[in-house]
Amino acid sequence: MALIQEHAQVYADLATVHLCAPGRMRLTNAVKLMGMVVTVDHQLFRDGHDEVVGGRREYVMRWTSAKVPPRDGWVVGVRTVSDGFTGHETYSAEDDYRQESYFAVVKSQRALLVAYGPHMRPVFVPLDGYELGGTPDPFLELRTWTEEDRETMRKEAARMPRDARGRFAKLSPKEMDRG
Repeated sequence: MALIQEHAQVYADLATVHLCAPGRMRLTNAVKLMGMVVTVDHQLFRDGHDEVVGGRREYVMRWTSAKVPPRDGWVVGVRTVSDGFTGHETYSAEDDYRQESYFAVVKSQRALLVAYGPHMRPVFVPLDGYELGGTPDPFLELRTWTEEDRETMRKEAARMPRDARGRFAKLSPKEMDRG
């Protein structure tokens, strides 16, 4: 019972996190969110492409927020993502010629890393793209087989060679290529 009250107090304390400026969160507040269950309704997606800027080809990277179907997950980290572009500087001294690349940051923002299950890659979530609470389903990715997928696998297993006792036969690489 004390543990439930402690979690309720933590959620109440974290409710003040949303009162800060949009897109801003102190790292100490973000660390308090670690392990908390959140419902995600927006996600950050990285868009990187080549553009010609000032006669030079540069790689431009932007993070855009998009609405996604609500889904529950756990906060597993905090990252700073940056919009910007690559640049190249050429230096030539007497015997020294080199070309250095760099990434010029235009804008930065913090994002939460939210994992929907223990075997799934975390997604980037903007600071205004989640709500506290929810009920995550950690085994969601394990139940994604459709009946069509199952039937395909049954047919595949049926055509595999078996020994006299009905077990799958061990094949050499040459025999596998013939099958």
